[in-house]
Amino acid sequence: MTAAAPVRSIASWSRLTDDGRQFLAVAMVVVVGLAAGLGLKLVSENQTRNVTAGGVTAGTPRSWIYQSGAGDLLFSVRDPLHPGLQYSVSLVASGSDLARVVDNQVRAKSGILNDFQQLSREPAASAGRTGQAVTYAYVVTREGRAPAVIQGRDLYLPAAGSVLVISLQSPIATFDDALPGFNRFADSVRS
Repeated sequence: MTAAAPVRSIASWSRLTDDGRQFLAVAMVVVVGLAAGLGLKLVSENQTRNVTAGGVTAGTPRSWIYQSGAGDLLFSVRDPLHPGLQYSVSLVASGSDLARVVDNQVRAKSGILNDFQQLSREPAASAGRTGQAVTYAYVVTREGRAPAVIQGRDLYLPAAGSVLVISLQSPIATFDDALPGFNRFADSVRS
C-alpha cells in the first residue's frame, strides 16, 4: 500500500512571491474598504426623521430639506443632492368619494402644469391602505434654460373624512430609481 500524497494548496501563501503577497494584501484591503464604505453609505442614506404637520406624521430622509405647506399642502421635502426630487403630503377634504377627489385633483393639475399628461391611473396600496395612484408628466420651462420633463406619482388614500395625497416628483430620467424610496416614504405616512 502506498501512502497518499499530502494535499497542497496551489496558491499557498509561502509559495507566493513578495509581489504576489503584496497584491493579495492590497486587494483584501480594497475589498474591506469598499464594503465598509458601502455599509456607511447605506446607513447614512436610510436614516429618517419623523415630521408631523396637520395631524399627519411621516418618516422623511434625514438629509432632505423640509418645507411646511399651506392650504391642503401639509409639507414637502426635497433632496438637496438630486435637484427636482421631491416628496409632498397633502390632505384634501373629500366631500364624497375617492374617485371624485382624484378626478378633481387631476383636472386641477392639468390646468396649472405645462403640457400635463396623465400616464396611468390604477388601484394602489400602501401600508395596508388601499386607494388610487396617478402617474403623470409635465414640462417645466425656465427662461435661459432647456425645458425639463418632470414625472410625478400621486398616491390617494382615504383618511377619516378626507383624502391623503402622497406625491413624488422627479426628473423623468431618475423617476424609476426614485420609486423604491418614495414607496418607503409613503408606507411611513400616518394620519
